[in-house]
Amino acid sequence: MAYFINPVNADWSAKAFLDQIVLRIQERQTVVGLTLRANVTIGDDVQARSFIVGLQADIESLLDDFVDHTQGSGNFSGSSIVPMWSSVSFFLALNGGTSWRRKVDYDDDFSYGQIASGDIIGYWIFEDLQNALKLLKWVVRVGKWEETGGLETGSTYIGQSTYSIGTEEDITTAKSNAEADWHIDWSRDAPIVYGVLNEASGFPADAIIFRCYGVIINNEELPLFSGPTAKIDIYYPVIKPAVTNGIFNANGDGVTESTFTTFARQRNDEDYDGSGDFSLQIGKTNVFPIWPARIAGERAEKGYYTANDISLTRFVIKMETVFEDIWTA
Repeated sequence: MAYFINPVNADWSAKAFLDQIVLRIQERQTVVGLTLRANVTIGDDVQARSFIVGLQADIESLLDDFVDHTQGSGNFSGSSIVPMWSSVSFFLALNGGTSWRRKVDYDDDFSYGQIASGDIIGYWIFEDLQNALKLLKWVVRVGKWEETGGLETGSTYIGQSTYSIGTEEDITTAKSNAEADWHIDWSRDAPIVYGVLNEASGFPADAIIFRCYGVIINNEELPLFSGPTAKIDIYYPVIKPAVTNGIFNANGDGVTESTFTTFARQRNDEDYDGSGDFSLQIGKTNVFPIWPARIAGERAEKGYYTANDISLTRFVIKMETVFEDIWTA
């Protein structure tokens, strides 16, 4: 895999130098399904304005397909969208300006725009091109819940323990029985993930563990590549039980609470091998949740649900190691 050559003292017209930039553009065009830019061939006029403008325009055409990883320090929990690069945000991050740096005379301050007739072909052109490519490293795809894993069988719940005649002591017994059943097999598809604990203080005495899990798979084609693995962050809504005394509790899964319309990031840096398919089981854990505090005469629940909504499930594929955009010494 080729590496970037520092452009400050490089031969900018050398095929080996330009090949590295073209290769990086082609990699990204492949990932997002665009037509590939032609390779540099012997005899190409690589100092022509049209050649350099072509490189600049190719990169600009990629902006809508790549994630602005600078927002939220790359963590989009609490947002309703995964932010993509705009022309404004991209060039501000690239060089603090509004477009590509350009000069007519070496003593000039930088102005901004695609290279124009009469401009100097200086190192800053290629430094911008290289650094621009280094900003294009995360892509996003829509995921969906696959209805596997499960919780319910009819009206019974894993860990349920119910008594027809109850006393206050029966709650403790019911909890013990529910905990003993915590590791039995799951049986039914369910979009709810991980579940809820319910302790009822009335009679008959109840202590119920709602337990389930879900599997997220890709709903859109993922980038195809071979070699180093990429990392995937998965975003989807997570809410607490909407019942009396409902309490959000991640129960060992490291989940943050959101709303139906905002993301909570459930898993970070899962490996993706470039094969085109990805699935991840969410919510299957042996960590026993803590029982909710019971208020006399009221039901108490603790746990979380997720929204089974394709429009709010996202895979952010972080491809730094695939692109490997680093400088040589």
